[in-house]
Amino acid sequence: MRTFLLLLILAVWILLGYKMCTDSARCCGADETTSGVTTETSKATSPAIGEVASSVCAVGPICFETNSTQATYGASFERYRDSLASLITPGKRLRITGLYGASETYDGSFENLGFHRADAIGKRFGALVAADQIDLASQQQVGRDLGLADRLQIDVIDAPTTAAAIPQVESKTLIYFPFNSTQKLSSSEIEQYLRRVAERVTASGERISLVGHTDSKGQADANQALGLRRARVIRDYLVQQGVSRDNIQIQSQGESSPIATNETEEGRAQNRRTELTILN
Repeated sequence: MRTFLLLLILAVWILLGYKMCTDSARCCGADETTSGVTTETSKATSPAIGEVASSVCAVGPICFETNSTQATYGASFERYRDSLASLITPGKRLRITGLYGASETYDGSFENLGFHRADAIGKRFGALVAADQIDLASQQQVGRDLGLADRLQIDVIDAPTTAAAIPQVESKTLIYFPFNSTQKLSSSEIEQYLRRVAERVTASGERISLVGHTDSKGQADANQALGLRRARVIRDYLVQQGVSRDNIQIQSQGESSPIATNETEEGRAQNRRTELTILN
């Protein structure tokens, strides 16, 4: 009799346990059910391979994904931007350098991926810093793995000074450029000089020679190309002033013809130039 009662109690306990298992998501095979739910939720919220995981930069004020020209911004971006803008006083400039890896690809309209990135960020300073106080530049990073926050560099620099006076329109002048940039220094004196050159040669039919130069930073072939772009930007300005493109010859000597030492920043600044000569 005692054995029968024990068996009966055991059978009831097993039946109650089974009932609880089937009714509750916390028991037995419920792990499989909840696992399925969790997996579905994970699939719905996790980004697919190649997608941007977040529209917010979590590792700095500004981030760029590999190959991308679209920046994401961290919570500190506005404070960071406003702090930099407050430092741009007379005699200071903002230099925005877009960095890009040797393996990154780009098929946009800018000279390279770095310039595109720099331009995108420059626009975010537009309401706070005058356009003529922003220098855009780019720099390829070789042998270095770039992280999300490593594809941009922003510096506050002293505004380089041109010669005390741009030479009168006679034969030659030097037009200086910021580091790694093809944008001529913003100077009303330079622009007035170029306008006088344009007026003279359009009246006289004289020709113009433009030779671009660089400092010794970077690869020689890249500097050769950079020197040519510097000559082109002056040519294009003169064409806008009415000079015939056929009357302007351009060339580059890259880093091969320095006029000052490349061992100091002051010397390198003198070497980053386009030489303009009026030809008879």
